[in-house]
Amino acid sequence: MHFAKYWALGSSGKYKCWRSSDVSESDARAKAAADAVTIGGKVDGGVRWKYGYPDRAVREEVLQQAAGGAGPEIAWAVTRNAYGCDVLNTSRMVFVDVDHDGPPQRHLDQAQRWADSHPGWCFRAYKTKAGLRLLATHALVRPDDPLVVKDLFPALGTDALYARLCKTQGSYRARLTPKPWRCGINAPRMRWPWSDAGAEERFRDWHGQYQQASGKYATCELVAEIGPHSVLPEIAPVIALHDRATRVGSGLPLA
Repeated sequence: MHFAKYWALGSSGKYKCWRSSDVSESDARAKAAADAVTIGGKVDGGVRWKYGYPDRAVREEVLQQAAGGAGPEIAWAVTRNAYGCDVLNTSRMVFVDVDHDGPPQRHLDQAQRWADSHPGWCFRAYKTKAGLRLLATHALVRPDDPLVVKDLFPALGTDALYARLCKTQGSYRARLTPKPWRCGINAPRMRWPWSDAGAEERFRDWHGQYQQASGKYATCELVAEIGPHSVLPEIAPVIALHDRATRVGSGLPLA
């Protein structure tokens, strides 16, 4: 699980980009300046620039991390993503993200078939606004493990962009708070690291509105437990954190 230590903004004419480094801010600045030139050249040359999940370090502020004694095998952090939501990142605690438009039963059946054919596997299954979230509770597995990448993700119909981000960052991810536009407000126009004090102040104002609006919604709801219901002791506190932050059991509408 990796979050860069330093970030810097680089520019080349009308083109700007952020880049990171674990070495120094000057190193991040040099990378940003070089990539701004590269991006500008491609766009000016007619290449359509398309952004999806990144293929580099995720530009997110770390809000909370596992403290003392957890060890790297259960490392986790809560970060804030580009549109202002809190996200749980875990190094080996398996989250599977599945997008779908209809009832989740087909995906629940897929998870059940996986558990039946892989003795010992068990999941907590959560309904989200646009899909299903599966949390494996019986074991800790790295996101680059072939069992996950080649078998589990395809078998459960994992969102391809989610799978890519897990590989890039070396962690699984689970959004903890509602998407702002589902709560009736726009996503913030400011991102961390802040360009100046004014940008940070504007974000804090937005975040206050977001907290008020999102308080009327939950992020997911537990709908099934699949397998033998085994829960590793070291996973249990993180499950509690996840369920509390997502308002599982609140009965609130999902967003």
